[in-house]
Amino acid sequence: MTDPTNQTSIGGFTTFVRNVMGISANYLPDSSAYLAYAYDHALNLVNLDLACLPAQTGAWSIYAQAVYNLAGALLIETVPDQAWPVAAASWSVGLAAITTTAPNTFSPGDRVLPSGISPLAYDQPPAPGRGYYQVSAVADPTHFSYGVSPNPGTANLLPGAQVAMTYFTQARLSFKLASFFPGVVGSAGDQGTSVGMDNPEFMKGLTLMDLQLLKTPWGRAYLAIAQKSGPTVWGLN
Repeated sequence: MTDPTNQTSIGGFTTFVRNVMGISANYLPDSSAYLAYAYDHALNLVNLDLACLPAQTGAWSIYAQAVYNLAGALLIETVPDQAWPVAAASWSVGLAAITTTAPNTFSPGDRVLPSGISPLAYDQPPAPGRGYYQVSAVADPTHFSYGVSPNPGTANLLPGAQVAMTYFTQARLSFKLASFFPGVVGSAGDQGTSVGMDNPEFMKGLTLMDLQLLKTPWGRAYLAIAQKSGPTVWGLN
């Protein structure tokens, strides 16, 4: 059997996260333990038989692609957003100015969610269901602002006041990762309209994990690779 340790690495997975998944170090630093967690979890799940397939020099092997895609799906599902304690907050000319106790990685346009700042206008986004503010400007690594109108009054910091990114929270909402997914739709109807799908036989044997993996493009990519190697590799009966 080909040695799988020659085909994958945490560095290779980090490259996959940056260049394929498009997640920058602003949202997930190279030092994050969740990179190693997702990578290690995937290594324990992907069948080693895939490592026997040949690969061109300098290319990701089929085994590596399976590991990285599965690890990517696990990463999206588990990573918490970064947060920084708030040292001060104030309002002026339609903007809330926030100072964090340590350098943050916010950029203009980033979605952030402050909490523990009173009055509520500082940390309760006005748009129904939006759940975040958008960074308007960044003065330096510890100072940024976002729009708040009208004047909410003098800001008071409650214990544990912080401001968090919402990158992974929004991703999980977008992929509906927190929603229960009992199976694949076989048919649907509504008075004058109706839709039916002829699902392949293997759909009936999907595990809970398989159903969850179907929600993200990286999970689907992993399942597609695993399925090519036969049902005994990825758990279908």
